Amino acid sequence: MDYQYLVIDSEINGRHSYGIAAVVMYDDIPAILDSIVDLSTNAAAVAMLVENCNMLALDPIHLRDVVYDFVTVL
Repeated sequence: MDYQYLVIDSEINGRHSYGIAAVVMYDDIPAILDSIVDLSTNAAAVAMLVENCNMLALDPIHLRDVVYDFVTVL
C-alpha cells in the first residue's frame, strides 16, 4: 500500500500552525489514516518532515514516534 504524507495548514488562536497527515488512496479517494495538527509554526520544518516521510516511505504506524522525535528536537 502506498502512503503519502501531506502538510496540514491550520489557524489556531489567531496564528498559523502546521501539522502532518498520513493519507492512502482507495479508488482515487483519499483517506486520512492519521493526522497530527499544531506541530510547529515553522512551515519549512514541517515540510521537510513531510518530505522525509514520503522519501523514506514511512509506514503510518511509525508516524507518532517520528513526530515525537521531531518535536523534541525543535
